Amino acid sequence: YPTKNKQLYLSKIADIPADIIRGNAVTLLANGKVMFVGGAKQEGSFYHCESCSNQSYILDIKTNAWTMGATLLQARKNATATLLADGNVLVVGGFTPDNPEGDGSFGTQSVELLPKNQNNFV
Repeated sequence: YPTKNKQLYLSKIADIPADIIRGNAVTLLANGKVMFVGGAKQEGSFYHCESCSNQSYILDIKTNAWTMGATLLQARKNATATLLADGNVLVVGGFTPDNPEGDGSFGTQSVELLPKNQNNFV
């Protein structure tokens, strides 16, 4: 975390309160907290999404505490999450369980938006 003298200090963060182990999208929010979106609940193929999560979690780096964030409309892993200039968070792409094969082996072109100061993706 940055300090007044502009040095960077790294410390161990609390474990994420879920069994998400890979493929999260991560973005720094305007309030200095960090949002983790989606991910997979088990090891496996980069592409397959049998255990993808639709949950987001917020890490407050000042208190080293997690809170549950908004629920995605679609479970996904290996997506991107971007903080937009207006404070909204845009989640794009990744792999989802919804595809013709039923196993998440195809990427999605879907997007979801989390409006600033709201707790529901649209």
